[in-house]
Amino acid sequence: RRCPSLRSIPRFYERKAAPLDESTSLRPRVLREARSRLLQRKSSKELLDEEDLHAILALLKEHARRSTDRDQSDVEVIDYQAFCDIRKELLNRGERFKQYFVPSSFLKFPRDPSGCIAIVPFFSFV
Repeated sequence: RRCPSLRSIPRFYERKAAPLDESTSLRPRVLREARSRLLQRKSSKELLDEEDLHAILALLKEHARRSTDRDQSDVEVIDYQAFCDIRKELLNRGERFKQYFVPSSFLKFPRDPSGCIAIVPFFSFV
């Protein structure tokens, strides 16, 4: 026998429903398909392929100059202006290059006395 006042008190606990069979349930299949489509979209839009990497390297070499530092006279470097020029040229080809050619990327690398960075470490970063 229950007290009549218990009928007006809200219930905070509900028993959990029996677990569904995950192998035949629609939810895991939908999640798996959504994940694969997301990865496919990211790989086609954001990841660089070999052709893109060759284009970046060609532009880096085109805008490069020899370092003015006595210790590293044979190192090819680019200044920030050339970095911005390369960024503009690459953005005409697609937005996927944008994440690599931001000011913070340039500042991650050591600079010589004239403010230039070496192109080889930057290309390895990309």
